[in-house]
Amino acid sequence: MKKVLALILFLAMTVSLCAVPALGNSFRPGEGPVTVTVRKTDPSYVVKDGVIGYGEYDRLEIDLEEDSTPLNICFWTGDDIEDAEAMMKTMEYYFSWDEVHGFNFAVRNKPTEIKQVIPEGTGDPPEDAFLHNVGYTFVADPQPDLGILADTLFYYAVARDTVTGAYKEGHYNQLGLKGYYNPAEGVDYCITYDYDTGYVTLEWSVPFDNFMENTPADGVVFCFSVGAEGGPGETAASDRGYAVALGDWSWLVAAKSSESHVIATLSEDTIVKEPENGEETGETGETGNTGNNENPGTGTNETPGTGANETPGTGTNENPGTGANENPGAGTNENPGNGGKTAPKTGDPMIVMAAIAAVSAAGAFIVGKKRK
Repeated sequence: MKKVLALILFLAMTVSLCAVPALGNSFRPGEGPVTVTVRKTDPSYVVKDGVIGYGEYDRLEIDLEEDSTPLNICFWTGDDIEDAEAMMKTMEYYFSWDEVHGFNFAVRNKPTEIKQVIPEGTGDPPEDAFLHNVGYTFVADPQPDLGILADTLFYYAVARDTVTGAYKEGHYNQLGLKGYYNPAEGVDYCITYDYDTGYVTLEWSVPFDNFMENTPADGVVFCFSVGAEGGPGETAASDRGYAVALGDWSWLVAAKSSESHVIATLSEDTIVKEPENGEETGETGETGNTGNNENPGTGTNETPGTGANETPGTGTNENPGTGANENPGAGTNENPGNGGKTAPKTGDPMIVMAAIAAVSAAGAFIVGKKRK
């Protein structure tokens, strides 16, 4: 019921503020900001293979309840709210850092549909219209609170075509301290699809010198937001889409809801590579169950339809894909030290849909992209 009241209040605010362009529709049931202690890992453990391995990251413990989550639930239209809420309940976040790769993070989540067919932009900058389907955004700044409608220091979006397997990248003129960023697919980031379970896994490392002037060390603070997007659209002009954002500056988060990034503090404490004697190990702090991978993926070859084994150092790809989106690759992913499990799904409210229909009829939704 709290969620319903919160959404009705949000819609009322949208009507009252309709003179101010809203850069997205979203609500955050719980309070922020989220704070994270990011522990150090051995750079040799950090492998872009779509598998969350022991020692690679710490998993963030975060509230995934509809009435209290600190995650932003974002939607393009009222028809997308249920999909956003369902995906929110599947979100998993993992973090670490090292002096070779920089800030390492992984996201594992289950969109309503694994779909990415919207072409990458051709302009300069190429922008990010492909986020109307499955994609991810990373945003970083030196401070948490930027003020309404402020530009972020660093913004970048990535996705992977579900038919061809080709990667897509998007951005605006927010490329950080260097003004230039060109990550290598499969090296700096990767996206893998598991059509059997419906889960998508992103792994991404971003060098600190793109968004932080300080030398990375124990106690250094930086701020970031991470978005996971999805939607049923077919073209860049789609008026559908949804997202879940950790931190308040990401694609589709309403400008008036943007209060703070995640506040991250680096720690020299190191992540334990493996559990001892089958037990969970590592300290439990703000980042949750450390040293233990509770939901590490499926261990299967998740690379979509490229006809080639694109996962470096994984051994033999016994089923390298067909070039079509038909659950490609059933062979084994033999990445050493990485292995896995799976996770769940849910969602539904009717009063909310009635409220949205009423407000939509009044012309209250003023929607635009959030480029932050």
